Amino acid sequence: MERKYNRSWQQNILWREWRNCADTMLARHLFELVADAPVGWGTRLAMVVLNMMVGMTTGLIIGFVLTSNWLILQQIMGAGGIVGLVRGFLVGRHLSWRDWIDRLAFNLPTEEPSSGLGAFVGLSLLGGLVFGPYALLVLVGLFWGLGGMIQWVNKDQSAQLDPFGYHAWYIWWPVRPSPTEVDAALDQFFQADPSARLQWTEAMQALEEEREAARLAEDV
Repeated sequence: MERKYNRSWQQNILWREWRNCADTMLARHLFELVADAPVGWGTRLAMVVLNMMVGMTTGLIIGFVLTSNWLILQQIMGAGGIVGLVRGFLVGRHLSWRDWIDRLAFNLPTEEPSSGLGAFVGLSLLGGLVFGPYALLVLVGLFWGLGGMIQWVNKDQSAQLDPFGYHAWYIWWPVRPSPTEVDAALDQFFQADPSARLQWTEAMQALEEEREAARLAEDV
């Protein structure tokens, strides 16, 4: 049965709870409830823009090998940008949150925001100021493109990534909802997909048994 997602609770309630929940086991169950929902238009737009920049960067690199004529080089770069834009649009049409988070994981150097990414952003901005927008384009295009290559090379590992390990990066869900809001969102979800209620109940029972076993182990 295909689930029908209502973004008013998906993005504003359950994703915020996942982002801010300190209980990793509960967070993983929440993730499985909503991970296959389609992303919003902002994420689709980001996918299109980033893929366009990868295409333009690839065209720029290929162009430097083929010609030293700046006019021809710009045309090759533009053609690469169009290819990247079309690819980003096609990928974004069927992009789920699971796909997006999995893709982001290959561009995040650690499980927590680090000085390494801050240094990269600073270098990109500095390169853009000193050498012009093309330097910024190349740095961002290489950054996103290399992440995509790493994902492709490690496609078997991709399915084994723990998305909760990267939850601190998702700064667009900063405020944790109240328990009442979470309960209401879950109730709305189960109204749209009644079969999921039994699965959720069984998962919560199993989770409570795991917690009880952990407490008993600590007492011993």
